[in-house]
Amino acid sequence: MQRAETTNFKDNTFDLICVAQALHWFNHEKFWKEVKRVLKEDGIFAAWGYSWFNVEKDIDLLIKEEIFEKINPYWAKENKILWNHYRDLDFPFKKIETPSIDMVIQWDLNELFDYMKSWSATRLCIEDMGEDFYNRAYEKVKKLWGNDKVKKEVSMDLCLLVGMK
Repeated sequence: MQRAETTNFKDNTFDLICVAQALHWFNHEKFWKEVKRVLKEDGIFAAWGYSWFNVEKDIDLLIKEEIFEKINPYWAKENKILWNHYRDLDFPFKKIETPSIDMVIQWDLNELFDYMKSWSATRLCIEDMGEDFYNRAYEKVKKLWGNDKVKKEVSMDLCLLVGMK
């Protein structure tokens, strides 16, 4: 295993470099320098990540009010890079247009809440404020969801950044 910003690969080694759900965490100045070094001429760089999710309008609004607004101060600044679809990055390659793609998952209520609890901001907020707000939010969303074992379609917007050297 190696850091993305400094590898021991030879110059011009790769035709394709892919990054999944991690680009926003890198030191971009060092990372782009390394990618330029190891990516072959006309090689492709592709990064993707997923951003917010949508279930149903009323559920989304309730989650925003009961969870997102409380955890918002706890997010790392790097998350904003992803939420803004990588537009704020100084991308050093010729961009390749990509289609808009949604990742669609079937989750029950517990799976959705487990996912949100995996976020660093949620965990930090719970450490700071306790878990009561999260448990109350679960009960409120459950009233809209109905049977918590019923699977609903959860759609996440994929953020794509693709370019050619």
